[in-house]
Amino acid sequence: VLFFFGSLFLFAEKASAAACGGPTECACGDTITSNYTFTKDVECTGFNELKFYAGAENITIDCGNHWLVGGYDFSKTPYLDSVFKSAAGCPVGGCQNVTIINCRMKNVYWGFEPRKGWRLFNNKIITADQGVRLSANIDNLIVARNSFYNVVYGVASNLGAGASVGAGIQIYGNDFLEVKVRESGSSNDAAIFLQRPKSALIYKNRITSYGTGVAQWNSGIHL
Repeated sequence: VLFFFGSLFLFAEKASAAACGGPTECACGDTITSNYTFTKDVECTGFNELKFYAGAENITIDCGNHWLVGGYDFSKTPYLDSVFKSAAGCPVGGCQNVTIINCRMKNVYWGFEPRKGWRLFNNKIITADQGVRLSANIDNLIVARNSFYNVVYGVASNLGAGASVGAGIQIYGNDFLEVKVRESGSSNDAAIFLQRPKSALIYKNRITSYGTGVAQWNSGIHL
């Protein structure tokens, strides 16, 4: 919902956002508080409308190979938000040890914004700025057997000066295909971009890229 006050625009959360999970079906904007399996495709194409919050620790979210479809493409204004992220009511540092599997996403800005101990397996993202965005210390993250197609970053951190993305990070068996090298983008554009990892295991990932921008020399792995 968009409110206009003079020159100020405010975006409000969907009024129907609620807790879901288990037998309770989840809709866009809801907080998932227990193990949950999607039973159908979900399409929310409004501005920053396609998103779900992990509201408990040690839960599994299974998309059941269903599609989650947003409304973003590279020509539109970025909305700087993720489809899956930790809920505001989680402990300091976010809800930990969440597993997300079998999701198919397209036309999203950021796919996942994990916290410590998250596990992302067998997911597919088509057209996104970032498949997995690391915005904090993310110890023991596992990103395995996923497919990222037509993204600017596959897995990327965005931390302040001197901060470490964490330890025990594993990124393996993923496809990063057609990584988008922007003509006027950052020289950090890459399939995998990690800032000062304390320890990371990165292996058996397949990477291809396209474009002739400033990052063409750096579109693989940047640590």
